[in-house]
Amino acid sequence: MQSGLYLSWRAFKETMKLTYIIAIGLLAISCSSWSQEKNSDLKDFNDFLGQDKATALNSAVESFDQFLKTNYSELDNQSKRTKAFLEYLQKNFEPDSRWNLPTKRNQRIISDFETSELRKEIWIYGYEEYEPEYDIYKILLHEEQDTSNIQDLGELAFDDLFEEEIIPISNIDSTEIARREKEMEERIRNSLHFNNYGQYLYALTKFNVSDTTIQEYVDAKIVAGDISPVLIASGLLSQEIDFDDPFIKRILVTEFYYWIMKWDIERQGKK
Repeated sequence: MQSGLYLSWRAFKETMKLTYIIAIGLLAISCSSWSQEKNSDLKDFNDFLGQDKATALNSAVESFDQFLKTNYSELDNQSKRTKAFLEYLQKNFEPDSRWNLPTKRNQRIISDFETSELRKEIWIYGYEEYEPEYDIYKILLHEEQDTSNIQDLGELAFDDLFEEEIIPISNIDSTEIARREKEMEERIRNSLHFNNYGQYLYALTKFNVSDTTIQEYVDAKIVAGDISPVLIASGLLSQEIDFDDPFIKRILVTEFYYWIMKWDIERQGKK
């Protein structure tokens, strides 16, 4: 009897062990399939952008990865480093002066954004003309979008940008009003604004149609355009985000790291 129980228990253990191995194997296959799918999507994304633009953006992603390793070296993986980076931005309205960046490398990257015309496919100056080649609405997952919260984000971002310009009209004369309006027009003309109709956002949508996180981001950009970095950081931290996703990394570069590179280049030039 005891021998029979022993054999039954042993068989049960072997069965559980086999089940565990199969489960781990299936998980590994699933992760591998997901990784292969993402890599395939990324290749298609890069091919769509074209070699020069893709190379410039890839270089920026590589620089961002190195930036995280350098400035958050006390953390043992990129996901934790990314979260720490976003948590800093969530609480602060400017870059950390203690950050160490590869300035010369980033100067070349910023230059490549210009020469490849990638920058124009992501942001345009108010004085620049842009003829859209892509209709992003043809590939959106749904026609009717719940944009109430997204609209609020856009309004907040716009209010934050120009808050200091709001002055009671009764306190200033018409000449002063005209002067301030002209200043505002000049600021808009000479500032970069997100290009909702550019190749970048179109490609991000086209090659991530089944990724709800990416699509929610795309919806927000279509409605609001330029959104406060604090709000973007808060939104990313409030979700379960895979920060190793190559497309999430590209969003982090375009929303945050590009501007940090430019800030660092300017501050180094003033020294």
